[in-house]
Amino acid sequence: MPSAHWYRLAITLLLSALSVRAQTPYERFVPPTKTAPEIDGVLKPGEWDGAVIIDNFTQVEPVEGAKPSERTVIHLMCDSDNLYIALQCFDSKADEIRANLQTRDVRLDPDDHVEIILDTFHDKRNAYFLQIGAGGAKGDGLLGPNFFTKDWDGIWQARSSVNESGWMAEAAIPAKTISMGSTHESFGLNIQREIKRTNERIQWSSPRRNTRIFTVSAAGVIKGMGVLDQGIGLDIKPFLSVKRSRHWQDREWGGDVEPGFDLVYKITESLSATLTVNTDFAETEVDDRIVNLTRFSSFFPEKRDFFLEDANIFNFGTGRYQSFLPFFSRRIGLAADGTPAPIIAGAKITGRIGDLNIGILDVVQDEAAGVGLKNLAAVRAYLNVLEESTLGVLMTHGDPRTDGDNALAGLDFNYRTRKLFGDKVLRAGAFVVASHDTPAPEDILNDPTLSEEYGYAYRLHLEYPNDPIELRLRYREVSEDYRPDMGFVRRRGVREVFGRLEYGPRVGGAIRRFEFTLEPMAVWRIDDGEIETLELEFTPLMVELESGDKFGIEVSPTRERLVDSFEIFDGVTIPVGEYDFTRVKVSADFADKRTFSGRLQAGTGGFYGGSRREIGGEITWRPSGGFRITAECEYNDIKLPEGDFDTTLFALSTNFDFTPDLSWSILVQWDDISDSIGLNSRVRWIIEPGNEVFFVINHSMATAEDLNLAQDRNFRLRHIQTEMTVKVAWTFRF
Repeated sequence: MPSAHWYRLAITLLLSALSVRAQTPYERFVPPTKTAPEIDGVLKPGEWDGAVIIDNFTQVEPVEGAKPSERTVIHLMCDSDNLYIALQCFDSKADEIRANLQTRDVRLDPDDHVEIILDTFHDKRNAYFLQIGAGGAKGDGLLGPNFFTKDWDGIWQARSSVNESGWMAEAAIPAKTISMGSTHESFGLNIQREIKRTNERIQWSSPRRNTRIFTVSAAGVIKGMGVLDQGIGLDIKPFLSVKRSRHWQDREWGGDVEPGFDLVYKITESLSATLTVNTDFAETEVDDRIVNLTRFSSFFPEKRDFFLEDANIFNFGTGRYQSFLPFFSRRIGLAADGTPAPIIAGAKITGRIGDLNIGILDVVQDEAAGVGLKNLAAVRAYLNVLEESTLGVLMTHGDPRTDGDNALAGLDFNYRTRKLFGDKVLRAGAFVVASHDTPAPEDILNDPTLSEEYGYAYRLHLEYPNDPIELRLRYREVSEDYRPDMGFVRRRGVREVFGRLEYGPRVGGAIRRFEFTLEPMAVWRIDDGEIETLELEFTPLMVELESGDKFGIEVSPTRERLVDSFEIFDGVTIPVGEYDFTRVKVSADFADKRTFSGRLQAGTGGFYGGSRREIGGEITWRPSGGFRITAECEYNDIKLPEGDFDTTLFALSTNFDFTPDLSWSILVQWDDISDSIGLNSRVRWIIEPGNEVFFVINHSMATAEDLNLAQDRNFRLRHIQTEMTVKVAWTFRF
């Protein structure tokens, strides 16, 4: 007797036949196939017969609404296991196709590439983001309301090839990789192609500058997705890390073997439970070093896979602003002294129930840096309201850095429409959060003045992100006692007003557009109403050429009122007081489609009662496919009444792409503030999607003086620490 699967397949075939004539220009019915294509980047005769075709693309850049200079054809079909996508990117000058990059998750801007968004819930708010490059590189990410990250890694296949008529690619997106609605007959889909030779961008659905591919609500529709079957919905990913390390002053090697596993179970097609045990992040890329010349904390993004999965659900308010995040998962697993705190286990439930989006996270953090075992939790839920908007709540509990306790609760509303005045985008929103912080008992014993603290923060924002005029307004207030111990905030006890007005006229010819911007910002204290920061950053001229090169100048008159002194450099402290200064910066960006590309910038002007001159740049060399090297440098020469100093930061990144599945990256960084060199070597071998091997080496060196070894000056550099890790991870899908 035929299985239920074959009944469903027969019904899908019938619906496909009946719906052909009903398709609109931005709607397609994806037919099922009995024969899966081979994903090798070559469209062989007959392999894609019967697939539905998308070829009605429209130019967005440089001329909105124009016919594309080159033809693009997309083929779509599916079976119970995968959605299959094939790309035919024709090019009349195939020898000028940029196809140098192969590494997984590399920045694909230098190459010809195609970007795809897949709104699997068809809620017009959240989507998966996929990239495929002509050279074989692929990347992916997550889109949500006011949220985007490319650090998420999904399990899917893609291959590309270049021939005399252009370039082509094939991809298979497993149903087990994506979350879907319980009735997943329709997905949102949009596709964008970038032709680097002409600096041209074309798009399928809603091909307008105001609705780029990241505008999920502007996507077209593909039907017939009901045939996709996630099976049991269980992924088991055991891993094994073998580590060797040495602190060179101890002259001894140590090491251990750490097994662990991740488990993902789809409770329903739209709701997943994830468990991680003895979590290991050895393969995570290292952070880029920065020179911080402000009195505020530096921000480093989350890069760990466990926290990135469904990270768009945990986004609160407008998560694009890095100066204020009520929930920031990177706080978890990090001790107060900045050293990693081991994570014993973590669990979360993420997904959707109808119009309700929900995320529940609970992590057990091991003892570290004098802080005991901690249980840390976050709950996020938001409801899809109106056509594109959301209304939600956030709650967090726990303090990962002390033995005290902390709780936070918040409410947010985000409004969005792309139909203002017919085709304009408008975003607006508000949130309010409150925190309750309880100091650790031993801290109260040491300082009896410590007590529980209750704090609050709220923000209102309005955005009109359109072409050629863009407007952004924001008001925020943060109380002095606001403590988001699982979040991130740079300033407390202040009110802030920020605005941005941009005008980008297009003139034609060799110049694609001019850009004029005005960014005023005012920050004042809540307690006395005194101005703390007053800044007016404006760009009197920025020019973007048709070639992709950009040249500009920025002017920033600033007033800073310091209520507390701060040490800007070792032995140099800027005292309390008012400071007025103006800075001027010029910059040049050279299009990354070339073999040599990069950015140069230089600035000069006043700085806290003295002066600051800066120069920096980045240059990348791509001599051939599979190899690239990037050098970055930043130099500051600062003269202050309290003392003169200079800073230098240098980074050299070398990448070898042997195949799309085998890559080796080497990053060397040095700065003269820490006066140390850090080396990160990372080999990644993707045996097949979901099954990977990593070999990572981290090595640090410093001067003899920094290590108190000044008695031996024959060699300036001294080894500090070496860590070597081999990690094997394997995914079993059921």
